[in-house]
Amino acid sequence: MIDFLYKKKLKARYKSIKDLPIAVFQEILETGNLSLLGHGTAKELEAAWATIFDEFIQHFGLSDGYKSYMRHQQKAVELYAKAYTKNQLWLLAVAKVEEAKAKDALSGGEGGGFALAVAQVSKAMGFRVDPKNTTTFEFYSYIKLIEENGKRESKRQ
Repeated sequence: MIDFLYKKKLKARYKSIKDLPIAVFQEILETGNLSLLGHGTAKELEAAWATIFDEFIQHFGLSDGYKSYMRHQQKAVELYAKAYTKNQLWLLAVAKVEEAKAKDALSGGEGGGFALAVAQVSKAMGFRVDPKNTTTFEFYSYIKLIEENGKRESKRQ
C-alpha cells in the first residue's frame, strides 16, 4: 500500500496549460527546471513538459520571443561546434553572448520582461493577474483577447 501511494505521489503535478500557473511556465522556459512541474522521474517530467508545451503551441503558436530564443540558441550551438572543431576557442565567448541573448529573448530583455507583461495584462483586463494562480491557458487567452480588442479598435479609427 505504501509503495502504491508513493508511486502515485511521484507523478507530475502539472499536466496541462489549463492547470499550470503562468509563473511556473515562465520559470521553466527561462531555467529549464522541470522539477517545478512536481514530483516524478526525469523521464516523467520530460514527458509532462512535452505534453504541456505541445498543447501551448497548438493553442497559441510560438511567440516572437521564443523564435528569437531558438535563433540565438542555434547560433550558440554552431559557435560552440566551430570553436572546438576549428580550435578557435575565442568563439566560446561569442557563444556565451548568444546564450545570454537567448535568455533575454525569453524574459523579454531589459525593460521588465515577464513582470511587465503581467502588469500590462492586468491593466488591460481591469483586474490584477496573479501569476501564481493564473493558469498558462488563462494568461495567454487574456493576451489573445487584448490583441483582438486592439485590432478592432484600430479598425474603428
